[in-house]
Amino acid sequence: MTSILPNVDGRILTGQLNLGEPGQVEQIGIVGVSTAGSSAAVSIIDRGKLDQLGTLYGNGPLVRAIRDAFQAGAVLAKVLRIETAQNGTAGTADTSSHTGEGTVGFTGNPNDDYDIVLEFVLGGEVGVATFRWSLDSGNTWSDELATAASVTLTGTNLAATFVDGVPAEDSFVAGDEVRLYPKGPAATSTEFNTAIDKFRDQAWNLDGQGPHLILVAGTTGDTVWQACGTKATAFHAAHRYVAFICTARGPTSAETTSEWVEALLAAKTASSDYVGIVAGRIELADFIGYRRECNAAGNYMGRLVQIPASESPARTKADRAFVGPIAGATALRPALAGVGASPIPNISDAEIKALSDAGYLTTRTFFGLRGVYYTDGRMSSSPSSDLAEIDRVRPALEALHAARVATIQELNGDASPAGLRQIEATAQGALNRLVARGRVAGAQVTVDIAQNVVDQGFVGVDIALQFTPKAKWIQLTARWARVLPVAA
Repeated sequence: MTSILPNVDGRILTGQLNLGEPGQVEQIGIVGVSTAGSSAAVSIIDRGKLDQLGTLYGNGPLVRAIRDAFQAGAVLAKVLRIETAQNGTAGTADTSSHTGEGTVGFTGNPNDDYDIVLEFVLGGEVGVATFRWSLDSGNTWSDELATAASVTLTGTNLAATFVDGVPAEDSFVAGDEVRLYPKGPAATSTEFNTAIDKFRDQAWNLDGQGPHLILVAGTTGDTVWQACGTKATAFHAAHRYVAFICTARGPTSAETTSEWVEALLAAKTASSDYVGIVAGRIELADFIGYRRECNAAGNYMGRLVQIPASESPARTKADRAFVGPIAGATALRPALAGVGASPIPNISDAEIKALSDAGYLTTRTFFGLRGVYYTDGRMSSSPSSDLAEIDRVRPALEALHAARVATIQELNGDASPAGLRQIEATAQGALNRLVARGRVAGAQVTVDIAQNVVDQGFVGVDIALQFTPKAKWIQLTARWARVLPVAA
């Protein structure tokens, strides 16, 4: 029992499947940093408000995550801005493709992660030279602008600075590029905990309806991942059955893909059945016109909303909307730099497997199949856990919620054998409705009518959930036969 007062409590047991090796959730939760919006109250965002996101929340990881999730199928989100005192970092510009005598720099604190390219259109000195700039590595461009001592890069909280060299007329050369990979502000674990406690207190209505999945928008690290595991346990004790989805960092401009993978493997100590950590990266063509490399976490949340709880997000067959290849993904990332407009993905299957084995959710491609796919629905726990993948976690969360909402009507009622059978029937009826909607593959409720209820009034209810096995490997063997076997 976890409640102080008499209540209906729920827990999920793992280790019951003896695994050796490896409809819809109507709303999701999203918390994250942005430049505007309320950090005091949870807001509800639906598709009708997507064109108001800039007004409501400004810029930042929260806004990006909302857009990505809705592009991939989300229809309703409970949203809370995390207020942070941290600043983004502009980093050091890559001027290796700048051949002029002048100096290009950047000032300010970026409000989000960007892949900035500044390209000179007309050469010359400051005031004569012109340039254009891109936030998505050159896929979309600004209008042509005149150079000046400082030029604001609208919406980023950054400015580009230009200083003449000697001779001044050779300061900037048409066609040259300068690149910058700024990182937006990331909340501390204390700031995260403050926000997530507010979310817990506000995001569920009086009927107990609220999200089962919460996305922590923006790059996070092991400290926040561990905090999410702790918070998930606390949420469950408060009858809010949730799992968290977090975002791992991408490679820096100085890292190779192998170095990035090794760093992620070394950084992770968090392990929880209720925390998924997305490391998979894609090139995403989003619905506001940008094409950018990004973490797939926001898109992943949208996918989960659109599939039954017991279905794997990695299902390859595209026989209906929102399954098959990742919506909007045009390529797998990370990729080799400097290979024209379509860089070549350079993350290997072995590196993807290493990340997955360590508890990261990854993305992949298949030879002979168009598109980019999720490798699995990996949670951050051990591969041997019964809840190692999201298609095992979500049915358990939804089943506990449904059974609790139903059986709470039986509190302080008859606990005779007949009354216990009524509790059993009530819980079974709630789960049967989930099964009928395709949320759970199967469920069986058992209440031992011989249990001793007299002393403390405690009634134990066992819920067995049916796990739908997934075809993760298909081995084809071709051979010659004198006579073809008869099909069964």
